[in-house]
Amino acid sequence: MEESIWKIDGNQTTLRLQGFAAGLDLSRFDLGFTNLEIDGSSASGKILGVTVDSGVPGRTVDDRRNDAPMEAYVRGSQLVATYAATVDRPVGFQIEWEAQSSESGLVILDVMISVQTPLLETYPEVTVTSDLRCRELSFNANGSTTDGLALQDKELQSEDSGISLASLSEDDSEGGLFYSEMVHPTDFLSWQGLPQADGVTTTWKLCDHFMEKGVIRRLRARGILVLDRTCSREFALELARKEFRRLEAEQPPLTA
Repeated sequence: MEESIWKIDGNQTTLRLQGFAAGLDLSRFDLGFTNLEIDGSSASGKILGVTVDSGVPGRTVDDRRNDAPMEAYVRGSQLVATYAATVDRPVGFQIEWEAQSSESGLVILDVMISVQTPLLETYPEVTVTSDLRCRELSFNANGSTTDGLALQDKELQSEDSGISLASLSEDDSEGGLFYSEMVHPTDFLSWQGLPQADGVTTTWKLCDHFMEKGVIRRLRARGILVLDRTCSREFALELARKEFRRLEAEQPPLTA
C-alpha cells in the first residue's frame, strides 16, 4: 500500500511531498501550513491560513487555540477536518486541504472551506492569509499578462480577482523560487498585500454574505510552489495563469 502524504497525530499533522514538507495544526488552522521545508531546507513563513468568523453582531470568536475539530481524517490526497458551530461562533464548517506534486516541479496546495449555520440569519467572514518571506510580490488581476501591481514598501489592494506571485529567493544567486496564490473568481471579494518588517502578509477575503440555515457555501483557494530554480518570473506567472484557468473551470463537489 502506498504511504499517505499526510500523517495525523492528535491535532498535529504533517504533509510530505517530493521537494516539499510542512506542518498543520488542526486547532490553529488560522496559521495554515507552517514549518515549511523546500528541497530539504527550512523556509520561513506560513501559508494558506484560514479564518472563519461568525459575522454575528455582539458575538465573539472562540479562542482559536482551543478550536479542535470534531473529526479529522485522510482521504487520498486530502486532509479533512470538521468544526462544530458554538454559542460564540454559530457557524459550522469543514476544511479540506489537498496536496499534489507534478513531474514538472509544481507543488499544488488546495484549500476548500464549506460553511453552514444553524441560524436563520448570519454573515460569516472567511479569509485566507499567508505570511511570506519574499523579496518581491506582485498581483495580476484576472490572470492578466501585464506585470500588474508591484509591492514596493506600500500596501497593495485589489477588488478584482487574480494571482499573487512572490519571489521567495533571497537573491539572484539562489535562482528562482516562486510561490503564487489565487481563489476561485466566484468566491473572491478582495485581496490585500501588507508589508511587514520581515516580509509580506497577504489576505484574501472570500465571504461576508448573508447565509441562513440549510445553506452550505463552499470557498476555494489554491497555492502553487514552483520548485524549479531555473524558472524565470515570467514562466512562473504563466504557470500560475494556467492553474488559475484550471481552478476557474472546476466545480465544487456536491457534498462536503
